[in-house]
Amino acid sequence: MPTNLEVDLRPLVLQLADPATAEPALASLKGQPPQRLVPELIRGLDSPEWRVRRSCCRLLDDLDFTPESLFALQRALDDPEPRVRRSALHTLSCQHCKPNGCALEVQPLFERMAHDPSRKVRDAVLNPLGWQRHGPWAERLIEFMAVNDPSEKLRDHARSIQAGKAFERAADAERRRLPERLWLKTERHPFEWVALDGERLVAGSWSKAIAWDFRDWVSAGNVAALSESGLRWFFVLPDSV
Repeated sequence: MPTNLEVDLRPLVLQLADPATAEPALASLKGQPPQRLVPELIRGLDSPEWRVRRSCCRLLDDLDFTPESLFALQRALDDPEPRVRRSALHTLSCQHCKPNGCALEVQPLFERMAHDPSRKVRDAVLNPLGWQRHGPWAERLIEFMAVNDPSEKLRDHARSIQAGKAFERAADAERRRLPERLWLKTERHPFEWVALDGERLVAGSWSKAIAWDFRDWVSAGNVAALSESGLRWFFVLPDSV
């Protein structure tokens, strides 16, 4: 049985073009050391088959960037196939998948791809902005897409993100009106929803009942109201935001 260093990777990359052979090929490629795998994936990004190019983007998502892979992925942002562009966008911007994190500046990337002709690519910009924390430039980009995106569906989505962030800010303002001893309790949970049951803080892992309580409270849309269970819900925005 060949070892990882003996397996010929090029035929495996070519098998990514066929849905019938792609899954076992992916499994074999994932088991390869990065120093062997990355050069073959970079070559795969020049394949005439879009499925190969997309799969190579996806496989690079779990690997640290090299100067060569970074250049190849940035070139893939101009791929004629939107599914490849979307995968390249994710791989370049994902903060969580790389073994050593992702230090790439995403602002110019997101601002560029927010103008992509494909709705699905633009959606891949907008979706992360709903939960990631990038600061004022991200808020401006959401506002731009809420007004200017060609897709009514994405404009509506952007407006719902704006409403959600406004609700978080209002809930944080309510939190800051708490007595200091309670306000300080909440400070340990930045960018999280927390609740007070009297003076007892509810945070971290919620029970199913508390999760339902939160969902119903949010649906009511009144940040100053008690929930059905008598909890007071707050969002925690750090001062640096």
